[in-house]
Amino acid sequence: MTNKSSFIKRSYEKIPRANISKIPGALRGFYTLMKKKRLNLFNGKFRQRYKIVYLGISDSHKRGILQRLESHDNSSRKSPHWNYFSVFEVKRRVNQKLLKELEALILHIYRNDLKVNKLNRIRGSNVVRSTRKDLK
Repeated sequence: MTNKSSFIKRSYEKIPRANISKIPGALRGFYTLMKKKRLNLFNGKFRQRYKIVYLGISDSHKRGILQRLESHDNSSRKSPHWNYFSVFEVKRRVNQKLLKELEALILHIYRNDLKVNKLNRIRGSNVVRSTRKDLK
């Protein structure tokens, strides 16, 4: 299949935590830490769902997504809360400033969600605040 994205180079989704070492080392982009949940349906069947507990970025080839995932795996604060992850590598032309701005925007939007995980809660984004206009 041809990649039709102008932003995402490749992605790995819903990967078990035990497979962290299979992720290439020098990836730049977004990643999510998730907790896999098993939901009971009314008909006696089950459905798998994933709750995002953390969204992060790696904007450096020196400290790629693999290194970030390994540090979260060893973190006493984050480690107990996730068992799956997804990775979204960005294309080379996406610069560090744009990557950080997109992360700030995503976190700013979902900071008011009642179900947002405490590991990813922020008060707001200076980047977004600087663009705010009031309706008159």
